[in-house]
Amino acid sequence: MSQMIVLLLTGTLLVQDISGLKMVKNFQAEPSNKPAPRMIHQQGCERSSFVQTIVRDLMELHGYEVEPTQYEPFNPYNPQEYIGSWYADEAPSFAEKAYLFLNRNKTVVFKSDSVLVDQPTIIPVLQKLGTQAVAVHRRNKLDWLLCKIRDEFADYERHKTVDESGQQIHDGMARRTDNKTLLAYIDKETIIKDLQDLSQEPMWRLKRMHRYGWDKSQLLSTSELLDYEWSNKKQHLSRAVGAWGQVMESLDVQPDAEKIAQYLKQHCGKRRQSSHGKIIYNFQEVQETLAGTAFAAMLRHDDYVPKKPLMPML
Repeated sequence: MSQMIVLLLTGTLLVQDISGLKMVKNFQAEPSNKPAPRMIHQQGCERSSFVQTIVRDLMELHGYEVEPTQYEPFNPYNPQEYIGSWYADEAPSFAEKAYLFLNRNKTVVFKSDSVLVDQPTIIPVLQKLGTQAVAVHRRNKLDWLLCKIRDEFADYERHKTVDESGQQIHDGMARRTDNKTLLAYIDKETIIKDLQDLSQEPMWRLKRMHRYGWDKSQLLSTSELLDYEWSNKKQHLSRAVGAWGQVMESLDVQPDAEKIAQYLKQHCGKRRQSSHGKIIYNFQEVQETLAGTAFAAMLRHDDYVPKKPLMPML
């Protein structure tokens, strides 16, 4: 695959093939009168699929027609969804493929990540189409780290995925479909530094979005948005209704709190969170390593299981 260089000149996107220094495409992203796309700026292992499902459902409840498109069209590691694999003849440049994908008669909702928002070929397209955006992060950074290790979403040299006997396992993503018990072996020498790095990422995520023009975008956490799933506590549902209202506002949708509450209620108490002792192979060692740090509070020593039937509506 030849290397590409992109120049932004007076609003026109020029794509050059470095190998031959030959102009291959001039593409001007034009404003559109079609519905503005909605972008959820989130990374892998942050419960992004469920977040996007709720965003799509809530937008439908608020009167929007949502295009049933792929969730991660800009993820090259998911070839079935990746738009780079589409429009081979219709759109030689990646920017034009993005334009064709996003410029629909119904609202396109999609997940981005740091690669997308730092991708200069895509930013002018998103801006021309009036894309509205929100940022979401996983508040419990230990959960985020564990998921990235078990799903092999990150190239950690010293953490690894293991089975119940401690044998290293590859293809960790299979756990999502075959119910295999996969654990995370955590390297005690690097866990604190890795958690510190993950803790810094959300604010950089928001600053990056503001820098590129999404200055109204808000940053919400999965705790605010989704804790009501395993809890039947009124304050958690109430907090979630407010948080999802902020998501809607960030996406330029006027929130209806009653509609949001009615929708969220169906998920109350439907999920459980397992103790980290069931997820971390060397749990005792990790517990001792995190003792006395800000990350110790992220450890779950018990399962979080709803104890009562669904609570009454607010």
